[in-house]
Amino acid sequence: MEQLLLERLNILKEAEMLDEVTEKTVYHVINKLEADGVVATDENIGMFITHLIAAIRRIKSNEAIEEVNLELKEELMKNPFYPMSKTYFTEMKDVLGVDLDEAEKIYIGGYLCILLAKGKEGLR
Repeated sequence: MEQLLLERLNILKEAEMLDEVTEKTVYHVINKLEADGVVATDENIGMFITHLIAAIRRIKSNEAIEEVNLELKEELMKNPFYPMSKTYFTEMKDVLGVDLDEAEKIYIGGYLCILLAKGKEGLR
């Protein structure tokens, strides 16, 4: 994992946006992305990780996005990486102890599909 990405995570931790369980979940996701061919640099996944942390915080504080974008959901479900992205949510739930709601999954799932496609194509 690149130094800039580690610095981002440290800043988020210092800002108290990253508790112990969320940090464990984020590192699990980063390791899984790397195993799926995604290079863990701040440029590649930094914004995704920041958005994932924000989504987890919203879920934990009962402030989750409730409006589901149905168009985005339909497009996401057609994406060839959608089934693979669903495995991330299962594993995140196992680590976090809570499940992301549907709207958060659609938003984060879109990010995951893009990243997984880049990893598959060898786009670093």
